[in-house]
Parts: sequence; structure tokens; C-alpha cells
Amino acid sequence: MSEDRLTRIEDKIDKLSEAVLAIARMKERMLTVFKRLENVNGSIKKMDDRISLSTGSQQTKAALLLANG
Repeated sequence: MSEDRLTRIEDKIDKLSEAVLAIARMKERMLTVFKRLENVNGSIKKMDDRISLSTGSQQTKAALLLANG
């Protein structure tokens, strides 16, 4: 093989290596984003549950007040 051909092959391998590293970095970023999203979803669910409990207890108190007149 000629020296020029080997140089082109090495350049292509270097570009492929850079692409693989970029994909790995992107995957790590995506995993981080998905974990944060899970945490946010969990927090929202907790708040929703608390609001539901609060609303439910307020409705129960209002019903008791109306019943006892």
C-alpha cells in the first residue's frame, strides 16, 4: 500500500473515533436528562397527591359543616 493511502485510512479511522466519542458523550447527556426528568415527574406527582389530599379534605370539611348546619 502507498503511504498516501495509509494516511487516508488513518484519517478516516480518526474521524470515526471522534464520531464514536461524540455519540458516547451524547448518550451520557441523554441519560442525565432522562434521570432529571424522572425526578421532576416524581416531584410533580408528589405535589399532585398533596393537592388532591388537600382538596379532598377541604371538600370533606365543607360537607361536614353543611351537614351540621
